[in-house]
Amino acid sequence: MRRATTPKSLRLSADELARFARLQRYVPEATSESALLKLAALRGLALLEAEVAGAGGGVPPGMTEEEVASVILPRILTVVTWLARRGRLPMLGPAPAARPELAPDAEEHPALAAIDPTAAADLDGLGGDLLGAWPD
Repeated sequence: MRRATTPKSLRLSADELARFARLQRYVPEATSESALLKLAALRGLALLEAEVAGAGGGVPPGMTEEEVASVILPRILTVVTWLARRGRLPMLGPAPAARPELAPDAEEHPALAAIDPTAAADLDGLGGDLLGAWPD
Protein backbone atom coordinates (compact mmCIF):
# COMPACT_ATOMS: atom_id res chain seq x y z
CA MET A 1 0.00 0.00 0.00
CA ARG A 2 1.39 3.38 -1.01
CA ARG A 3 0.75 6.53 0.95
CA ALA A 4 -0.09 9.72 -0.85
CA THR A 5 2.67 12.28 -0.56
CA THR A 6 2.96 15.95 -1.36
CA PRO A 7 6.09 17.24 -3.09
CA LYS A 8 7.91 19.94 -1.13
CA SER A 9 11.06 21.79 -2.01
CA LEU A 10 13.97 22.61 0.23
CA ARG A 11 16.84 24.96 -0.46
CA LEU A 12 20.21 23.64 0.69
CA SER A 13 23.62 25.21 0.28
CA ALA A 14 26.46 23.39 -1.44
CA ASP A 15 28.06 22.82 1.98
CA GLU A 16 24.84 21.29 3.35
CA LEU A 17 24.54 19.00 0.32
CA ALA A 18 28.17 17.96 0.80
CA ARG A 19 27.35 17.02 4.41
CA PHE A 20 24.52 14.79 3.16
CA ALA A 21 26.79 13.26 0.52
CA ARG A 22 29.34 12.31 3.22
CA LEU A 23 26.57 10.58 5.20
CA GLN A 24 25.12 8.61 2.29
CA ARG A 25 27.50 5.63 2.64
CA TYR A 26 26.76 5.32 6.39
CA VAL A 27 23.00 5.07 5.92
CA PRO A 28 22.34 2.02 3.74
CA GLU A 29 18.55 2.28 4.09
CA ALA A 30 18.70 5.60 2.21
CA THR A 31 19.18 4.39 -1.35
CA SER A 32 19.21 7.86 -2.91
CA GLU A 33 19.92 11.46 -2.02
CA SER A 34 16.19 12.18 -1.74
CA ALA A 35 15.69 9.14 0.51
CA LEU A 36 18.48 10.41 2.77
CA LEU A 37 16.93 13.88 2.88
CA LYS A 38 13.54 12.38 3.78
CA LEU A 39 15.09 10.19 6.48
CA ALA A 40 16.86 13.21 7.96
CA ALA A 41 13.61 15.20 7.91
CA LEU A 42 11.66 12.41 9.63
CA ARG A 43 14.33 11.93 12.29
CA GLY A 44 14.40 15.68 12.86
CA LEU A 45 10.62 15.71 13.12
CA ALA A 46 10.70 12.94 15.74
CA LEU A 47 13.28 14.91 17.74
CA LEU A 48 11.22 18.09 17.49
CA GLU A 49 8.09 16.23 18.64
CA ALA A 50 10.00 14.89 21.66
CA GLU A 51 11.33 18.38 22.45
CA VAL A 52 7.81 19.85 22.35
CA ALA A 53 6.42 17.01 24.49
CA GLY A 54 9.27 17.48 26.99
CA ALA A 55 8.54 21.20 27.20
CA GLY A 56 4.90 20.54 28.09
CA GLY A 57 3.40 20.97 24.64
CA GLY A 58 1.81 17.53 24.51
CA VAL A 59 2.38 14.65 22.14
CA PRO A 60 1.33 14.40 18.49
CA PRO A 61 -2.29 13.33 17.90
CA GLY A 62 -2.66 9.57 17.91
CA MET A 63 0.54 8.96 19.90
CA THR A 64 1.25 8.38 23.57
CA GLU A 65 4.24 9.73 25.49
CA GLU A 66 5.63 6.19 25.53
CA GLU A 67 5.43 5.96 21.73
CA VAL A 68 7.18 9.31 21.27
CA ALA A 69 9.89 8.19 23.68
CA SER A 70 10.36 4.82 21.97
CA VAL A 71 10.78 6.50 18.57
CA ILE A 72 13.47 8.93 19.73
CA LEU A 73 15.24 6.85 22.41
CA PRO A 74 17.55 4.81 20.10
CA ARG A 75 18.71 7.99 18.34
CA ILE A 76 19.28 9.88 21.59
CA LEU A 77 21.20 7.00 23.22
CA THR A 78 23.61 6.84 20.30
CA VAL A 79 24.32 10.56 20.57
CA VAL A 80 24.53 10.53 24.39
CA THR A 81 27.04 7.67 24.27
CA TRP A 82 29.12 9.54 21.69
CA LEU A 83 29.05 12.74 23.76
CA ALA A 84 29.92 10.87 26.97
CA ARG A 85 32.99 9.28 25.33
CA ARG A 86 34.22 12.78 24.53
CA GLY A 87 33.51 14.18 28.01
CA ARG A 88 31.03 16.66 26.53
CA LEU A 89 27.99 16.00 28.72
CA PRO A 90 27.24 18.62 31.36
CA MET A 91 26.31 17.37 34.79
CA LEU A 92 22.68 16.41 34.64
CA GLY A 93 20.51 18.22 37.14
CA PRO A 94 16.79 18.19 37.75
CA ALA A 95 14.59 18.20 34.69
CA PRO A 96 13.59 21.69 33.60
CA ALA A 97 10.00 22.71 34.23
CA ALA A 98 7.59 22.82 31.33
CA ARG A 99 7.72 26.08 29.44
CA PRO A 100 4.71 28.11 30.56
CA GLU A 101 3.98 29.37 27.06
CA LEU A 102 3.17 25.80 26.01
CA ALA A 103 0.88 25.04 28.94
CA PRO A 104 -2.86 25.69 28.59
CA ASP A 105 -3.89 28.98 30.18
CA ALA A 106 -7.43 29.48 31.49
CA GLU A 107 -7.22 33.22 30.78
CA GLU A 108 -6.43 32.62 27.11
CA HIS A 109 -8.77 29.62 26.86
CA PRO A 110 -11.90 30.38 28.95
CA ALA A 111 -13.27 26.91 28.23
CA LEU A 112 -10.56 25.46 30.50
CA ALA A 113 -11.86 27.48 33.47
CA ALA A 114 -15.39 26.19 32.82
CA ILE A 115 -14.41 22.52 33.22
CA ASP A 116 -15.87 21.05 36.39
CA PRO A 117 -12.95 19.54 38.36
CA THR A 118 -15.21 16.78 39.72
CA ALA A 119 -16.01 15.58 36.19
CA ALA A 120 -12.77 13.59 36.11
CA ALA A 121 -13.85 11.53 39.12
CA ASP A 122 -17.13 10.74 37.38
CA LEU A 123 -15.26 9.63 34.27
CA ASP A 124 -12.84 7.57 36.35
CA GLY A 125 -15.86 5.71 37.67
CA LEU A 126 -16.72 4.78 34.09
CA GLY A 127 -13.26 3.30 33.55
CA GLY A 128 -11.50 6.30 32.06
CA ASP A 129 -8.48 8.09 33.49
CA LEU A 130 -8.97 11.65 32.27
CA LEU A 131 -6.53 13.32 34.65
CA GLY A 132 -3.92 10.63 34.15
CA ALA A 133 -4.02 11.22 30.40
CA TRP A 134 -3.88 15.02 30.64
CA PRO A 135 -0.35 16.48 30.31
CA ASP A 136 0.94 18.06 33.50
